Amino acid sequence: MKRRFSPNSYKKLAICAIVLIASGPFATKALAWSALGHRTVADVASRHLTKEAESEVRRLLALEGKEKMREVASWADQVKKLAVPAQPSHVVHLNLDDSRYDPATMCHGNRCVIGAIEADIAALKSKDVNDEARLLALKYLIHFVGDIHQPFHTVVDRGDVMYRGKRLTLHAVWDDAILAEQGVSDEFLAQMVDDDAEKGHPGDVDPVAWALEGRDVVRDVLVPAITKANPQWGQAEEGPPQLPSSYAKDNWPVARKRLKLAGLRLAYVLNDIFGGKRE
Repeated sequence: MKRRFSPNSYKKLAICAIVLIASGPFATKALAWSALGHRTVADVASRHLTKEAESEVRRLLALEGKEKMREVASWADQVKKLAVPAQPSHVVHLNLDDSRYDPATMCHGNRCVIGAIEADIAALKSKDVNDEARLLALKYLIHFVGDIHQPFHTVVDRGDVMYRGKRLTLHAVWDDAILAEQGVSDEFLAQMVDDDAEKGHPGDVDPVAWALEGRDVVRDVLVPAITKANPQWGQAEEGPPQLPSSYAKDNWPVARKRLKLAGLRLAYVLNDIFGGKRE
């Protein structure tokens, strides 16, 4: 039986914190929005923190000599393949229909990204979790809120595609190409995302709703755009469909909105945890 990921997990994870911090980055490929995307989410969130939340975030980050959330935004990718401590999953596999989220079948041991975010929040709110464990929960939370807003982190991949001469999953295209092809610096990308005219509201602290929202984007927008021209996509006898060279540009509005919501919602969660009001 798999162990359940809960706020108490952070007490155990904290035992390994010094080792992980001292070891530095691990040689694993960064996934979900790439490092650039995760820094963007962290930067957008930083612009919307209350004074109280910003102060507590800075205090926790200072435990390992960091100042900004962007500095730890990809940490969870760097340690994701460690067997000890066992890492939570960065995805949840929702059905591409109107069925709801079933944690019993879709989040075994509470280790999917939804369960991980819920555990992160609980650990940060708990008075029984020490600062080292709360720092780990913060680092995971910063990353996982970004992950759950990458649409293909909420569903099973449909199949491979061809994009700019490479055979990739559509998940991989969204992880890297959409953002990389904007051709701007980290700081400017965050400004582009946060200054988007479509402001939006972060809504409730509800990772289940966030995941279902991402599933709907895949089902209603991203997959139909490809299957309309390639109805046999994903069948073994068919080759992968060719995405147009303009795919990243064409889908930037969708990606920009997902990044914006991720940043706003990360700030919303941290403000809810640490208190204070935005001026």
